[in-house]
Amino acid sequence: MRRRAALALAAGLAALLTVDAARGDETAWRERAAQAAAPDERPNIVVVMTDDADRRAMRRMPVVRREIAGRGVEFRDASAAFPLCCPSRASFLSGQFAHNSGAVEGGGNRSCVPQFDASSTVATSLADAGYRNVLVGKYLNGWEDDAAPGDPAGEAPPGWSRFLALVRYDLFDWALSVDGKRIRQFGNRARDYQTDVLARLASQQTAVSAKRRKPFFLMLSTHAPHGESGGGAGARDPRPAPRHQGEFNDVPFPEPPSFNEADVSDKPSFLQVPELGFGKIQNLKRRFKGRGESLLAVDEAVARIRDRLRAAGELSNTIFVFTSDNGFMLGEHRLAKKTLLYEESAGVPLAIRGPGFRGRDVDVPVTSVDLAATVLEAAGAAPPKTPDGVALQAIASDPEAYADRHVLTENRDGGAPGQVGASVRSERWTYIRQRVDGQTYEELYDRAEDHFQLTNLATDPGYAAILGEMRVRLTALESCAGAACG
Repeated sequence: MRRRAALALAAGLAALLTVDAARGDETAWRERAAQAAAPDERPNIVVVMTDDADRRAMRRMPVVRREIAGRGVEFRDASAAFPLCCPSRASFLSGQFAHNSGAVEGGGNRSCVPQFDASSTVATSLADAGYRNVLVGKYLNGWEDDAAPGDPAGEAPPGWSRFLALVRYDLFDWALSVDGKRIRQFGNRARDYQTDVLARLASQQTAVSAKRRKPFFLMLSTHAPHGESGGGAGARDPRPAPRHQGEFNDVPFPEPPSFNEADVSDKPSFLQVPELGFGKIQNLKRRFKGRGESLLAVDEAVARIRDRLRAAGELSNTIFVFTSDNGFMLGEHRLAKKTLLYEESAGVPLAIRGPGFRGRDVDVPVTSVDLAATVLEAAGAAPPKTPDGVALQAIASDPEAYADRHVLTENRDGGAPGQVGASVRSERWTYIRQRVDGQTYEELYDRAEDHFQLTNLATDPGYAAILGEMRVRLTALESCAGAACG
């Protein structure tokens, strides 16, 4: 920051001497000189967003655990506003829940891009506030649908100074749009490994941004640990960088009490599937291994950006975020997917270090729309639309003030065509309400006593009072806007 301040001061004073001396207006010169002498100390903001990483991801990422969570704040009860790639990312970029942004499509391979207003986002607000904004990696599923090899891949959305976005997602044999002007192809050599290339680009852009006389926003959005080619439960396992192949051979596959749950009769009928057989369990174990090994390159990417920030003297004045767009189920309740409203699917890792984020972990429920409010608060930027979230600086500084907070998660097509659902969660309770073909399904879980959501209490008369309260809260949040969502 000292270098940035010195450059800004020199340039500002030079301009003032020329203009104001000519005017002979000494008062105006002194006022403007004082403004130029005040450096822009607003923080840089770096967001690393993975794809499908559940809350357990940070246990397998030593750099993220030590350098971000260990030196900042881990939000241990973070969840996606919509546990599916495109709507979840839209909630971060818009700062709104899907029922307000309109970006609710995305089931199967459908995109939420037609519903998303790219002209009014966190990026445009930060640009208006003087930030240099860089996206490296995944944007929104489907924005590139009209792209062909060698052709431009759609226009870069407003607000981005550099827009280096994926147009084909596999970790080898993939493609990148360069500012919407051309497509760059990558093959199957070790040096083409997607996460490593994105890390190099993010590191380079960090260095370029740090030389400017204004703060910057960098979003590194990886495809890892998402499955490859095909999407959904049938996708191929994510491939690790060659140097990480085999590193999870001895890591035990997690089998919590909810894994291959013995009795799912209390779950909605459209989610009651047969017990997992040997073959499916072996597939899940292979998927777990690929996911974990692919995240090791993401961990190294975080280290690379950290080192570049430190070398530029910007690390202490950077808000550094690690998170994911949604989680992923690996056999819990016999299911292997995202989109659902259970802990493993809706829950995401979230750790933040930097100004305003030091010294404690937080168990207050938070959500991805809060992250948009957090970024805008740090930058002093006007929100693109009425924000639905709460800036996490406030929650980190005084968690007790938010002890009774309830947050919303929405979904569509989660387990059945035409399904529409939402959940509300507090520190203790989760209530889920879903509708399919005119039928309403309710679930209530006491997470203090039943963290793995094994026993649905919605039909237990002893919990009628809390069920009624959670129904009221969910009804209010399903149509909330702005401060009413917080």
